[in-house]
Order: sequence, then C-alpha cells, then structure tokens
Amino acid sequence: MVRIKLILADGDIIDGYEINPENPTSIEVEEETIEKIIFGNTRYVDGEFIFDDSPGEPIEPPVTIDELAAENAELKQRVEMTESALLDLADMLLTR
Repeated sequence: MVRIKLILADGDIIDGYEINPENPTSIEVEEETIEKIIFGNTRYVDGEFIFDDSPGEPIEPPVTIDELAAENAELKQRVEMTESALLDLADMLLTR
C-alpha cells in the first residue's frame, strides 16, 4: 500500500497524484491501482476509483444543473416549434 494525495480536475477527474505519506488528505492505495490510473480518464468518486475503458478519450466533466436547465429550455422550444409547424401543415392540407 502507498499513501498518495490525488490532484483532481473538474471535480472528480484525476489529473495527477503525489506520493506523500504525511499529508492529512492522502489516501492509501494499492500499487496495482496506481498503475491503472490514466490522468484525465480516471475518476475518484465517493472513495472509489472509476476507470474508463477507452484510453485517449477524456471523460466529459459532469453536467451542471444550469447546463441541464438551458438544454431543457432549448428542447422545449424545439418541440413547440415542431408542433406549430405540424399544425400549420395539417391546416394547409385540410384547407385544400
């Protein structure tokens, strides 16, 4: 077992680590686990490592509530526009 201090980016994505047994925020990790860590592709969430199976493609950072709300508003607007266009087409076909 080795004590390391994780360097996290974007919340929980591992961007690096330091071997530092005296740091109070360091954690104990097995050497095999350290060897599996791919910087930018491994997460540390709730005390667990999450390894991505596709090296080379960085993990997307977590989506925020604000981003989801903006996407939701955009999708609602698209649905309304589609419904309106569909109703216009139906009117055109029925008035022939």
